[in-house]
Amino acid sequence: GSWLASWRPADGAENSASWRGGEVALTNNIENKILNGDTSELLDWLRNNIHRYGEKYDANELCKKITGEELNFKYFMEYVTKKYSDIYDLN
Repeated sequence: GSWLASWRPADGAENSASWRGGEVALTNNIENKILNGDTSELLDWLRNNIHRYGEKYDANELCKKITGEELNFKYFMEYVTKKYSDIYDLN
């Protein structure tokens, strides 16, 4: 399912992300921008919320701060199962 996680990084800025089946979608309608080839806002979000903390937190800690849970292989398996089931008509 979908859920929304907000977290406050060390600098005090508020950040929100929605996690759906392993895909991060920012709360400000960024999906349309990406579909139109504009990835600048996504890159800014990644830089401000992921990349800058790469040396401070390990992957599990960073994932938990953003999504509310540690890395979970289940989401990847759901994604690839759906993707390849659709591609190769495995349903």
